[in-house]
Amino acid sequence: MHRLVRQGLVLTEPVGNAIICRFNNEHLAARSIRELITLRSSLLALLRAEISGWAIVSVHASLFGSAARGDGDTESDLDLLVVRRDDLTAQEKSSWDDQLAATGQRARIATGNPANWFDITRSDLSQAVEAAEPIVAQWRRDSIPLAGESLTALIGLGA
Repeated sequence: MHRLVRQGLVLTEPVGNAIICRFNNEHLAARSIRELITLRSSLLALLRAEISGWAIVSVHASLFGSAARGDGDTESDLDLLVVRRDDLTAQEKSSWDDQLAATGQRARIATGNPANWFDITRSDLSQAVEAAEPIVAQWRRDSIPLAGESLTALIGLGA
């Protein structure tokens, strides 16, 4: 805190026996610092915008893992769960794969982190839930919804 005060990013004001600290919005670095603080919400907005533009709509999409928990770093993958319909034709499956690749590339360019897609069908999700796969507990715990039906509703309905 003392360093931030010396640099002028934090302003202090004595009030009685206390010292009130506040962020200096007039500092030249203030805007950049605010942007850095909101990187996670910017990532979510980017992913939501990308996924909402897909030609083959997902049943569900969410971010999970370290990026969702907020404990990832520059070496972490962006773990993304996408649930698709069971009945995609071969051509639709090809388009699906293309949109995953394109969104993954945009996310990589925007963040420096690779997208790690956990791409499953509705039936696959149902089987994973029934088998009590450990990854399902992680999805329940960490997932941040991006598009489609809620994961809780899918799992609760037996997918």
